[in-house]
Order: sequence, then structure tokens, then C-alpha cells
Amino acid sequence: MRPFSAVTNPLLLTFLFLTGCAGGASMPTHTSTLAAQTPNATTDPLQLLQRRSLHISALAAGQACVTTPGKQVNPDMGPALGEGPVYMVGYGTEGTMSYYGGREDDGWYYLETIWTAPPDFHSMFLLRGHQVDGPNQVRFSTNFTSAPALEAVWSLGEAGSAASGWLPWIHYVRVRAPGCYGVQVDGLTFSSVIRFRVIDTPYLPHA
Repeated sequence: MRPFSAVTNPLLLTFLFLTGCAGGASMPTHTSTLAAQTPNATTDPLQLLQRRSLHISALAAGQACVTTPGKQVNPDMGPALGEGPVYMVGYGTEGTMSYYGGREDDGWYYLETIWTAPPDFHSMFLLRGHQVDGPNQVRFSTNFTSAPALEAVWSLGEAGSAASGWLPWIHYVRVRAPGCYGVQVDGLTFSSVIRFRVIDTPYLPHA
């Protein structure tokens, strides 16, 4: 996927700090540390990641959406969801985003999202996801398109830059409907699931 410029736009930073919404109880994100997967001469590292099964658990009927809580990890950005090394930014401390009044193409709404990792991160990672309380997919795009992709792949060379040295990758998470969603982040030595809520109404984050 194509690289993006440095995260220095003050309006974007303000947006990231203010994004949030009323949510349920928080749940910690589980990150599994895996044995290092070193591809051999004939193995594509992306294929290693794509072969991994998704471990995004579905919600039972009537079960509340428990989101991954946001916390400050990167001094250049707002609260981040996850336990790392790759975090999701733009969903406030409550893991919630609204697409109310936002752009959509062919029924796919745009949720501007930043993925960030610490300065010593030198790997690639794969993003895949789906709704956990319904049948809908999560898709991804780097630009405005009516045909977002089922997965996103990011590498060190595609990262932007920030004053702190943390690495940002900016794109759009795409959904069709409000609900509870999970995205699995897979790197060669880790795998984690981040759960978030999407709403279609206006809101203000909790104080």
C-alpha cells in the first residue's frame, strides 16, 4: 500500500484526540507473542501471515460489545487501542468511531485510521477483520474507492514520520453498518485483536 506523509497536521491531531464515544466496559487487547517466523528463500513473508487463522471471537446474541480501551502511547497522536507493537489510533479512549455525516461509496463508509508502531519496529504487518455481532466485513483502502480491499499490508518503507520517531500508517477502515468489529493485526512475531464499536449517530466522547 502506498506511503503517507508525516503526521503533522494540527487538525488531524485534534481529531485524533477528540475521537471517542459512549461505550461499554473495556477489555484489554490480547497480543500473542509468536516464535519468529523467518521465511526461507522460497517463502513469501506475506503468505506466512495470510495463512494464519483469524481468532476474532464472535459475540453471542445479546452480549454487549466490549471494546479495546485507548491509552496514550505516542506523544504525537491521540489515544491508541491495543497492546502493541502495532496500535490503532483515531477511536478515542473508548474504542468507538462514528461515520455520521461522513463520506461513503457504494455503501462503504470511511473511518480515517492511523496505525502506529514504536521507532524500533522494523517488520511488516497484515490487517484483516469482520463484524463480531453481525455478518458484515471490515475492509480497507488508502484512497476514495467503491471497492475497498479485504486486507491491508504495511511495511516499514511505507510508514510516514513523526517528531517522536514513532511510525504512522494512515488509511481508511471501511464498514457498511454500525456494530461491534474486530481487526486482527499479524506480524511475523506477534498477533493481536483490537475490538472497536462503529455508530451512525452524532456523539461526544466521555469526559
